[in-house]
Amino acid sequence: MRGAEGAGMSRIVAALLRILIALSLAAAAFPGPAFGDDRSSSPPARADSLRRGGRWALLPIVFNSPDTRLAFGVLPQYIFYTAPGTRPSAARLDAYYTQNRQFHVIVRPQIWLPGNAWRLAGKWSFKKWPTSFYGIGTESLAEAEERFTERLADLTFEAQRQLYPGLFAGLKYSFRYGKIVDIEAGGLLEDGAVVGSAAGHASGIGALVSWDTRDNVNFPAKGSLFQASATFYGGVLGSDYRLDRYSLDLRQYLTLTGRHVLALQAIATLSTGELPFRMLPGVGENLRGYGSMRYIDNDCLVLQAEYRIVPIWWRLGLTVFGGVGEVAGRMADFSFDRPKWAVGIGLRFLLFTEERVTIRQDFAFGRDASGDYLDLNEAY
Repeated sequence: MRGAEGAGMSRIVAALLRILIALSLAAAAFPGPAFGDDRSSSPPARADSLRRGGRWALLPIVFNSPDTRLAFGVLPQYIFYTAPGTRPSAARLDAYYTQNRQFHVIVRPQIWLPGNAWRLAGKWSFKKWPTSFYGIGTESLAEAEERFTERLADLTFEAQRQLYPGLFAGLKYSFRYGKIVDIEAGGLLEDGAVVGSAAGHASGIGALVSWDTRDNVNFPAKGSLFQASATFYGGVLGSDYRLDRYSLDLRQYLTLTGRHVLALQAIATLSTGELPFRMLPGVGENLRGYGSMRYIDNDCLVLQAEYRIVPIWWRLGLTVFGGVGEVAGRMADFSFDRPKWAVGIGLRFLLFTEERVTIRQDFAFGRDASGDYLDLNEAY
């Protein structure tokens, strides 16, 4: 769960307490040998997991904020195999509920069919949740913050067929219905000056192609994931908005020595047309340390790197990471005079040794921003 912006030792202490509780529960529930030097999941291990019918990961979360008061969350994830020799599939649920009767539920399945012939994935999100709007563009100010609550139904489905070992291509569909409520008085959202401040649908269909040679989908130690997609929204699909979105996600994983892994990522998201402000890409979507709405615009570029040592001892590991990002109204307007940078450090607990599923706690600091993140699986 992304932390609220703002630095403070109390937040770090609270986050450390959360991860210690989570690690204690995980250690009690999943005892076993530590992750060894052999990083591959052998066919006998996958067959054993298949016979067991899969396994569960469970991460409980408790937090407090002025907007939510006391809040509770649970992150269960089911890991399974559709056939021996196939990559591990997963079905994950993130569910949060607060004392203010707010909620956020996210379902994220990713299924690899036998022989990795097809990859099926989706993200289905439903929420009534408080958020902040700071304006659009790279020069938006923290002082311009406007609070609002969003009621959202967001559905995405992807299907890709393997055409050649490592090469996948397919289609995607995206649907989004959003309504902004509880708007702060006197702001741009209340005036209706921002596209998307009123209720509306966005419906789009697109194509995607991937080159995927990762040795493991949960914690890659070597290989690449290069993915490009284009999605088109329009009235013929029942959309209230006409827009096109193009994205490129490039990831490279390098084993430096032993258990030391360097993970690199470059992301570009380009958009044209009439975008509701909640669909504008932002640096905080991928660069830890920034809220997802802090810097948003039509186009966004992010570069980041992470050095991972997992484990250092028993099932515990450490990471350090950093990156830069920027947004612009169009490609020609990009300027990196004052890039949005972020650096951080993270703790890891190896939950499953075969599938390399981790619990991560990250502390990130950026330009006038910071955040802590407790989650399952790696950031990328």
